[in-house]
Amino acid sequence: MYPPGCPSNEEVRLSKLIDLGILDTPADDELDRVTRLARKIFDVDTALVSLIDEKRQWFKSAAGLDTKQTPRDISFCGHAILGDTTFVVNDTSKDDRFFDNPLVTGKPFIRFYAGHPLQSIEGYNLGTLCILDSTPREFSQEEAERLVDLAKIVEKYLQTLEVSRSSQRIENLLQNTNSLLERTIHSLGVGMIWLSRDATVVQMNHVACEILGYSPFDLRNKSFYDIAHDEEQEKLRDFFSNPFIAGTAACTQEIRLHDHENSSRWIQLNLSVLQEGGMATRYFIGILTDISDRKRIEKDLEKLRLSLEQRVAARTQKLKQSIAILNQEIERRHRSEKNLEQEKAHFVATLENANDAFVEIDSRGRIQGWNRAAEKMFGWSKNEVLDQDLAEIIIPSEARTKHHAGFSRFVSTGKSEMMGKRIEMTAQKKSGESFPVEMTLGFAKTHSSLFVNAFLRDISERKKLQIKLEKEALHDALTGLPNRRYFMRLLKESSNSAYEDGRGIALLFLDLDGFKNINDTYGHEFGDKVLSTFAKTLQSCVRNSDHVCRLAGDEFTVILNNLKNPLLDAQSVAQKIIARTKAMGAIEGTELSCSTSVGIAISDSRRPRSDKELLKLADETMYKAKSAGKDRLYIA
Repeated sequence: MYPPGCPSNEEVRLSKLIDLGILDTPADDELDRVTRLARKIFDVDTALVSLIDEKRQWFKSAAGLDTKQTPRDISFCGHAILGDTTFVVNDTSKDDRFFDNPLVTGKPFIRFYAGHPLQSIEGYNLGTLCILDSTPREFSQEEAERLVDLAKIVEKYLQTLEVSRSSQRIENLLQNTNSLLERTIHSLGVGMIWLSRDATVVQMNHVACEILGYSPFDLRNKSFYDIAHDEEQEKLRDFFSNPFIAGTAACTQEIRLHDHENSSRWIQLNLSVLQEGGMATRYFIGILTDISDRKRIEKDLEKLRLSLEQRVAARTQKLKQSIAILNQEIERRHRSEKNLEQEKAHFVATLENANDAFVEIDSRGRIQGWNRAAEKMFGWSKNEVLDQDLAEIIIPSEARTKHHAGFSRFVSTGKSEMMGKRIEMTAQKKSGESFPVEMTLGFAKTHSSLFVNAFLRDISERKKLQIKLEKEALHDALTGLPNRRYFMRLLKESSNSAYEDGRGIALLFLDLDGFKNINDTYGHEFGDKVLSTFAKTLQSCVRNSDHVCRLAGDEFTVILNNLKNPLLDAQSVAQKIIARTKAMGAIEGTELSCSTSVGIAISDSRRPRSDKELLKLADETMYKAKSAGKDRLYIA
């Protein structure tokens, strides 16, 4: 008996199965109807919807069987999920994998098995729809198609459940995120308000309520126009009718309002635009500051100034007092300016010490800003690059023409598809070395100048990791050969181009004879070394244009491409493999007598076969080679 192996994606596959939340749940009428129907259509003892857990196969639906689960290591379905096609055993008593299986020698005395994998949305095999019978039988193509049709019904049920579970998780996440955001905003010590495009109040925090003199209930479905002073109406309409750029400060406005008791209040409103996707402006978010006291002081100062002008001769003493007040105000403003300078210095220091490279250019494309991270990333010192053309410093020569055209267009029109977005591009170091970076662009305007700035991050290591992960996903970790998923892609590509120039292809399906005894005798670690040696032996027997793959365990395949005489060429390669396998000799000082059984399937213009047909035939012929005595080849 051969226990079933594990799919190469076993960890993720089990995760997807657990995420469904279907294991150990009560029977389902919809699935029970399918298994009853399958049992009746195929006239078998048992029909099951079987899900393969880490150590068991558990039956979500069973027609004709009372038990709910069996161990995975004796399951037939464990073998079925290793492929993507229907798995059929016509007579278990004649199959090396199952003749001594407890489910064959004991209840339910399985003699016939057919199972089709049930896949998740992403293509992971979660289990099977299978049929069992105590009598051997042949399984026609038409019957196989019927089984697939029924399996697709069950698969649709599982995928629908998967979508539902995923949607629920996303909905819960969004609810938690929105709740956290709302709590954060309401805990801030500044007044914040959300307005729609027509100035309707959407939401505000408690500080904004105190500043405006209204409760949230008072302003429900009201707009700023409803609480604005009559003299402010026209100014507000002009402001909200302007076009705005998302992510930028729309405006700072000083507005006079009337509160709940109809008293006047002055506020300073700093608005920024919120936008959804590529749509027009949808919302504004604003910070409110109560400037009523400042306005009253300004008004009092104005009255004082007029009074002083009218009474300058008679009120000299009061003039001195007023001048003192003015000096105090000037001093306050000087302190404010000093604070602003300190904030600016802090901002510059922050940029200078940022982990990402910061680069700023003027409207000529000349570098005006260059922090330490930029010096480290590109190899140029700040003194070397200041007032130099950015394109000549960090942009590869082949991309400079496009850069100049795009930058000139932005300077003249103010429009760029790259602004505010995170993009990937190729940059160049002082040494001339090119490397990938992630860049975010922004810009700022003063009275007469335009500055464009960029934050850049070296993503070389991330790119290398992506390539490594892609390779690991398509290659066997032990041998470095293409795995089952990559093999299926290669086989499909080869079969699609098999008849070009009148040539053909051959698929060799190989099994290392007696490998289980090697594992049992010497251990799995030594067995892995045998598999690695066998993989290298296979590679030494083929051309660079051919493909050697490992499917699972000791099962390997060889795709021979572009063959003039597919049958003779395939026989020649197979005989070479058989001979070199015998000659593998000692492995780490241990003498072994190794052999392999080879099944061959051919596809050419006279016998065109699909990739699935090739795989099925090669697999079947390999088992015929093993049944005929092993250490030989068999041709379909």
